Amino acid sequence: MPQANFYGSHSLAEDTEVGHTVVVLRATDDDEAESGSSRIEFIISEGNKDGIFTVETEGNGVGKLVIAKPLDFETSSSYKLKIDARNPEPLKKGLEYSSDSSTLVQLSVSDVDEAPEFSLDILDVTVYEDQPKGTVLLKVEAKDPEGKDISFKLDGDAQDWLEVDSATGEIRTKGKLDRETLETFSVTVTAFENDNPEKSTERELSVRLLDVNDNHPKLTESKAFICYNKPSPVLLKAKDADAPPYSEPFTFALSPHKKSPNWDLSPVDGTTAKLSLKKSPTEDKTITLSISIKDNAGVGVNQAFEVQVCNCTQLGYCYVEPGKHGFMLGMGATIGILAGVIGFCILVFVIVIRKIGNKKKGANPNDEQNAMMS
Repeated sequence: MPQANFYGSHSLAEDTEVGHTVVVLRATDDDEAESGSSRIEFIISEGNKDGIFTVETEGNGVGKLVIAKPLDFETSSSYKLKIDARNPEPLKKGLEYSSDSSTLVQLSVSDVDEAPEFSLDILDVTVYEDQPKGTVLLKVEAKDPEGKDISFKLDGDAQDWLEVDSATGEIRTKGKLDRETLETFSVTVTAFENDNPEKSTERELSVRLLDVNDNHPKLTESKAFICYNKPSPVLLKAKDADAPPYSEPFTFALSPHKKSPNWDLSPVDGTTAKLSLKKSPTEDKTITLSISIKDNAGVGVNQAFEVQVCNCTQLGYCYVEPGKHGFMLGMGATIGILAGVIGFCILVFVIVIRKIGNKKKGANPNDEQNAMMS
């Protein structure tokens, strides 16, 4: 029959780590060594509310009383544990365990200033992107274990879209949300003690924006040319910043919505249409067409598309006839150029006259006389 020792009282701070050994227990048994009757196990029979403590043993008469769950002064400030030493095999008939086979361990838990605690470990919210300014997306909740006053703050909002009420924890929109700019983002929410801000706890809030149909399809190019001597279709491609079902497939149509005698517009795929010339003109022309492009939800606007219909070279580019479609100046530019040329000629004339005059002034009189007499 095992006999236990007395282990008295012990004090623990409430932030003592789980797994910490509070005390080492020892018991002896006079039965034959290495037999089942001599093996000893330790059992906490009283006082272990919520299973905060446990005893680890290998059956050799030595056990460790360890912390199995976090201590909390606010929940329980003291424990009185009764620990029994027992054999795994039943005692012989007529024998019972005496008080020497049990011991008491008195434990007191001291209070520690702890950081505020959030009610939720995971914070996330999913909302449509068209939330009005001031909309409450989420209310975070936290409390201080010691009952101290706390406040909230928010960090990491690169888009400056959100704000938090420091007193209530309400997180609101302060700017226009835009899924096309950022579909998902995260911010850090901090709860801290007013009197000791270093005592704080952080949680990451993840925000996902759902799409609304706030964009319409747009042409990627607004100009093109078609060779009327060898017409080939022009591809019109559009893009929409929205996600399905508010984007492709697009619907292309000539506006107003009636059959054109000169043009044909037919779909190629969900984002592209083919513009074909049905009737060739007799001369070069630049024509602006109104193209209606709508998304899968029917949202769209008319867009201008400029087409130059021209006679093309063998390389497939519009032919520019010399003297007709070349570089031509307006009246003002022509007068300016003529005035510049005339001014340049006058300047050259003046310089030449001055040089001739200087040469005459510098001539030797004797040379002139000899020249006259010769």
